Amino acid sequence: MTKQILHSVLNTAHMLGIGRSSLYLLIAEGEIPTVKIGRRTLIREDEILKYIERLEEGYPASNEGSRNQFDHKKVLKSHRPTPSKMEGRDDE
Repeated sequence: MTKQILHSVLNTAHMLGIGRSSLYLLIAEGEIPTVKIGRRTLIREDEILKYIERLEEGYPASNEGSRNQFDHKKVLKSHRPTPSKMEGRDDE
């Protein structure tokens, strides 16, 4: 059996224990590079491991070596629906 070297966004999010939106933010900020095959966005396993190593070192520095001060939690919070956008929802 061969080892899988490319992972889908969903699989990578599960591996890292984060949501898809959080992973897409990391990708957008250049923290985790991707490759495309057709319309699919895939992530190399070695890039996932490099990201984890940077986390273990104390901060997820981007591949360019700069320490990006991007606050993922702040962006996620800003994308949450406000009560006015949630009016009429029946999911409580």
